[in-house]
Amino acid sequence: MTDTFAPPADAADAIAERAVHLRLEAHRASHAAAEWGGNYNFQADMAHHLKAAQDDVFLECLSQVLGTDEPAAEAYIADWATRNGIDPDPATVRIQDMPTASQLFIQRAEAEILATLREAGTAGLPKKTLLPMLAKLGWREEETWIKRTLNAGTMVERQRGRSTVYVHSAATAPHPEGPAEPTP
Repeated sequence: MTDTFAPPADAADAIAERAVHLRLEAHRASHAAAEWGGNYNFQADMAHHLKAAQDDVFLECLSQVLGTDEPAAEAYIADWATRNGIDPDPATVRIQDMPTASQLFIQRAEAEILATLREAGTAGLPKKTLLPMLAKLGWREEETWIKRTLNAGTMVERQRGRSTVYVHSAATAPHPEGPAEPTP
């Protein structure tokens, strides 16, 4: 019977190789789909969840072959990736723990909005300017994002005359060497 099956070490290496390549492909595919755009990319997100299920199966099979638990199988995959010169960062992260294409798109959109707020400095951005940028986050997510960001302390709401202006909290923080230079 041993003639029909691979030795456990060879089987473990083959499973680890497949798991690493699947994780790298999921990482690449999510980033590529996020570049393509959309705050909700159903097809890319479904493919991501299917790959996550495959990753779970590979991990379970590897733990059975090694006769260990999942953390030890994860360590084996990390060791295999390191031995074969593969970047361990995306190769050792389980697919279920990786962000989907939709999550990546939203993270990038939020980072872009916060960078624009930071660039605006103490002058801030009026709500009228901020709302079109927030539209990237999805339908009716504008007010939710504003409330969440205000509660987190990342952004401050100020009244200037009759309008509401939003300022990044870094622009309102006191500077130890004196007052901040006004942004033109």
